This record gives sequence, structure tokens and C-alpha cells, in this order.
Amino acid sequence: MPVVANSEIDVIDLFADFGTALIIVQEMAGYGVFWPAMEINSIETLQPGKAYLVKVAEDIVLEFPE
Repeated sequence: MPVVANSEIDVIDLFADFGTALIIVQEMAGYGVFWPAMEINSIETLQPGKAYLVKVAEDIVLEFPE
């Protein structure tokens, strides 16, 4: 998933509404991970122009803030 935004986005705020549907978010070219079930968050903010792998348990619709 590429980040389609003009500024950094807080990873917790962006995925807050998805509950257990979100399994994990991982940086494509890095070691950052957001894994809510294990209370791991080494990403903190998603960076514009970077890409992230997102694993979900069900379909979600993700909208970036303007």
C-alpha cells in the first residue's frame, strides 16, 4: 500500500476503526512494524512516498486524510 498523503499519518489513528480486521502493517524497505495484537509499534507514523505491506483478516476500505 503506498501512502497517498502530503504529510505523515499517525498509524494508530489511521487504523483505529478496523479493530481485529487489521493484523499487521510492515514497512516495505525497513524494519518498522505495527502489530496491534502484540502491542508492537515501531512505525508510529506512515511516511508519504513510502510503501507498506498490510495484512487484514477481512476487506477494509482505507481513506487517507486530506
